[in-house]
Amino acid sequence: MSSAVLDERLLRRKVNMIMNIVQSNKLFIHHELLRVRVERRIINLPLILTMAILNALVPKGTMLLYGGHGGGKTTLAKILGRMMTGTPLKKIERSILRAHPHLTEEKAIARFDVARLMSGEEVVQWSEFVKTFWKIIDEVNRLSPHMQDVLFSLLAEGIVKYGSEVYEVRDYVLYATLNPKDVGTFPMGAPFMDRFSIAIQVTMPKAPHLFDILGRRDAKLYGFDEDTQVPAIMTEEEIINIWHIIDDTITVPEESMFFITYLIGSFRACIRTNKENAEFLNVDSGLCDNCHFNTRESVCNKIKTPPSVRAAKDLERYSKALAWLLGYDKVLPNFIVAVAPFVLWHRLDYPENILREKPYYGNKILLTKDLVQRVFNRYARRGRRILEIIDRGWALKLTKSDLDELNQEAKADVFVASDVQPIIKSISEDSRYATYYKQVEEILNMIKVGRFDEKTIISKIDDLLSKIESDVTVTGKHKLVRELYNAIFSLTKRTIKMKLGEWREIQIDLIKQIPLKSLKRFFKDIIGGPLYRKFYGMPEIEIRVTIPSDDDNAIMTMDIAGGKLALRVFETIEKLRRNLR
Repeated sequence: MSSAVLDERLLRRKVNMIMNIVQSNKLFIHHELLRVRVERRIINLPLILTMAILNALVPKGTMLLYGGHGGGKTTLAKILGRMMTGTPLKKIERSILRAHPHLTEEKAIARFDVARLMSGEEVVQWSEFVKTFWKIIDEVNRLSPHMQDVLFSLLAEGIVKYGSEVYEVRDYVLYATLNPKDVGTFPMGAPFMDRFSIAIQVTMPKAPHLFDILGRRDAKLYGFDEDTQVPAIMTEEEIINIWHIIDDTITVPEESMFFITYLIGSFRACIRTNKENAEFLNVDSGLCDNCHFNTRESVCNKIKTPPSVRAAKDLERYSKALAWLLGYDKVLPNFIVAVAPFVLWHRLDYPENILREKPYYGNKILLTKDLVQRVFNRYARRGRRILEIIDRGWALKLTKSDLDELNQEAKADVFVASDVQPIIKSISEDSRYATYYKQVEEILNMIKVGRFDEKTIISKIDDLLSKIESDVTVTGKHKLVRELYNAIFSLTKRTIKMKLGEWREIQIDLIKQIPLKSLKRFFKDIIGGPLYRKFYGMPEIEIRVTIPSDDDNAIMTMDIAGGKLALRVFETIEKLRRNLR
């Protein structure tokens, strides 16, 4: 068994150990379960604890802990920070951003060094919150609109600004607590809420669990013992390593990708308007009147503000993290069902009359769970067949029977009517798509049977890509382009292994010979370090770098794939390495 597999198993054991310690030491007690159906069994996990840990297993994960005071929201974030990064609790406490209406940038983000400012020099001192890996915002809804805007740039772009200085926050995990009934709070706009990947409601424990809380040692008197109660189990580097393991090893099969598309599409679909841009009419003000999709069981007539594309990506990221945690190598649709309510509910806006109904009684998560399950039930019945028809449509193999079936589906499914049927119809009527598709198929068949010279086939692909990308009106361009890029990346993948010291010797000369400025910056930034990983992605080239340490003898692995540019980079590096010898 390879050391990489052993390392992955060890990391998963450490994560499970943290979950066990939190529960056995009664550090956070709650009754709700996350139920994940896997094949013919159901896996029950502690809901809030599991979702909080999943947030740390996702790059730049952002989680909103929503609930009244005294539920343990901030405490949970602190103890997980201690055990998952090894950071002392006092240091975590110092870095917490405690929000209030009068909080300023100087107290939250940065300030000028006063002594040096008096001598005319503007030197920015960044706050502990900005610099720390494990970020906690306490009572985020007490931030003023101005401070929300300041933090928005961190959540949106991974940067914070002060004066003329910019600080890039490259890797982090963020938890924010929100008490909806607190005084001195401000509304949080939809774009700001959309930057929180998941949100969970933290309610008060039920009576049996309250009994357990009463029986534990008084934390106000003794605090937490950092050797036994909240020991350091993992490090920041190990968390980042898990991010890359998940990205490299957990796949999302086509049916799971389609289910994410189907789910988000069902929440946003409307045959009358684009809901995200609707200003005058909405589902509770006449939009759905006399529409045949306006039924009690429909989903579309219950969504005022639909989820963003960002929500779809978060569904993928958090379901991959759940798959890894459970020991699976791929995302199953049921994993998506499990995390979807917590990815979606805080991003959605429902009509008040729907929320008031039994059995929801104002509970947005309960309503979201119900709607997700409705979409999944329909997908389980008809989703695979719809996907099959879509694939046949892309391949220009639709029969009259397929089209008739699609028309019937469109009468019963608003997603098929608004998103699937129009594109399939356009493809079947676009002669240019058919022409390009045949050329793409010819190239793929040449590759499949092995009848090609690598440079010749890459040149053919580049020429065809140029034609398709310059044709602004062809239907289904993205599908054709993706097929060609997939082919060229699989053809040209190269792996270079060299000592870090060798890289440092050729680095400057390589940068001089590379044409793209962004690629020059990428190579310039490769410096090494513990479990160092770096990725560069453009349509025509992908480069992935892994370095285990910053020692000159550490073996650096560089995977390169793409078109002519990728080959040029590979050949340039190899030439420079030969010159060293």
